Amino acid sequence: MEIRIIIKCLILVILITPVFSNVQSAEFTVNKTIDGADINPGDGVCDAGGGCTLRAAVMETNALAGADTIILPDGLYILALGNTGEDAAVEGDLDILDDLTITGADPTTTTVNGNSYLYRVFSILKRTDNTLPVVEISNITMSQGLDSDLGALVYNNGNLMLNNVILTDANPNNYALFNGGNLKVTNSKVVNNSAGIRSQNGAVDIMGTVFAGNNGGNNAGGTVVLSSSSARISNSSFSNNISYDLGGAIYQVGGELVIDSSSFTGNTVTGSYNTFSANGGAIASRGGALEISSSSFNNNNVSALGLSTEAGSGGAIIIAGTDYVDIDNSTFTNNSSSGVGGAIYVYENGTGIVHIRRITVDGNSSESYGGGIFVGGGVLGLLAEKVVISESRIINNTASVGGGVAFSSSLFSSQNLEYQFIHSEISGNTADIAGGVFANGRGNAFQNLTIFDNFAITHGGGFVQ
Repeated sequence: MEIRIIIKCLILVILITPVFSNVQSAEFTVNKTIDGADINPGDGVCDAGGGCTLRAAVMETNALAGADTIILPDGLYILALGNTGEDAAVEGDLDILDDLTITGADPTTTTVNGNSYLYRVFSILKRTDNTLPVVEISNITMSQGLDSDLGALVYNNGNLMLNNVILTDANPNNYALFNGGNLKVTNSKVVNNSAGIRSQNGAVDIMGTVFAGNNGGNNAGGTVVLSSSSARISNSSFSNNISYDLGGAIYQVGGELVIDSSSFTGNTVTGSYNTFSANGGAIASRGGALEISSSSFNNNNVSALGLSTEAGSGGAIIIAGTDYVDIDNSTFTNNSSSGVGGAIYVYENGTGIVHIRRITVDGNSSESYGGGIFVGGGVLGLLAEKVVISESRIINNTASVGGGVAFSSSLFSSQNLEYQFIHSEISGNTADIAGGVFANGRGNAFQNLTIFDNFAITHGGGFVQ
């Protein structure tokens, strides 16, 4: 019997619809690259003394009612005024308080810079009546912003859309963008930052975006961190991102995360920070719901040699305490771990079922259990339960125990490890013990498995239970 898990993710899709009113929209074209405040905000004239600066244009749009537009030509715009912490864009970062569209010429030629890490670039703030402004920024690069947990380049507490934007060299110590509102990112690049996007209790929609070369350091999530957020990621790529904690590319805590038609390549977790947490070469999921479809995971790695036995696991993905998981029609190739689960480690799920179906797991390696997939609890007694693997190919993987797949209960847990492994192929896998499948636990079911050409150095070439 096929079991399907339907995850209902309430993703808030940000839509801009025309607002019809008697308020006439204003449009300002910036003609000075230097920084300067507007002389008389609200008079409808962008004037910083001899020309229109980006700051002066933002100040005018804040003072005028209605949705306004700023045209930003080619140039390098460096924020240069002092920072007293005010929220009207007079100094420091550019505070946006009302509906606004900022359109640059091209991200390769139009850059707004935080003056060598002195200032955040944009802060999108709630209106005085607590409603959220709608802001769209396109065709620009942002770089070298403030060292702040609330975003080096962008702080968003509104409805923000970024299109064809590059976020790069944000700050050596912090995330490029913090989201506490609703964020939509399309056709953009988040590259070569300390860390990329952090969302707290917000909604995120990412499409057609590149995340590459970000180094989260001791932060969990090399490029995206989602805390109690609803997120959808589609047609995007994550490559060569690094974390020393959890999730080389993405770290999810609670909320709902849907990933579709995306690729994860060469992401890494290196266990040099937290001896327990160094897991999930591409994705670490803890709590909430996770759905992955039509995606690829290639050459991701997690390494924590010499650290805790709980570290260094899940070369591509670790699932720990996540309530609902569905991984469908995806490929996992050449991922590796120094711990268990060369590609996937299902450590402990919550109240729902982990369903893995129609996937190919090929050429992955673990230095411990489960060259392709490891399902089970760790030495602390936590336990993965209710796991179904179906219609999948587990081929050419290697491990010490369970070259293809390993199911194992914790030594210190009396719970049942409930799993089903059905309608799948296990072939060409290699291990010291149990070349194909290692199964330890109760309440399990194996149906219609094709097991052939697996190899074990000591015993159990195909199957050990």
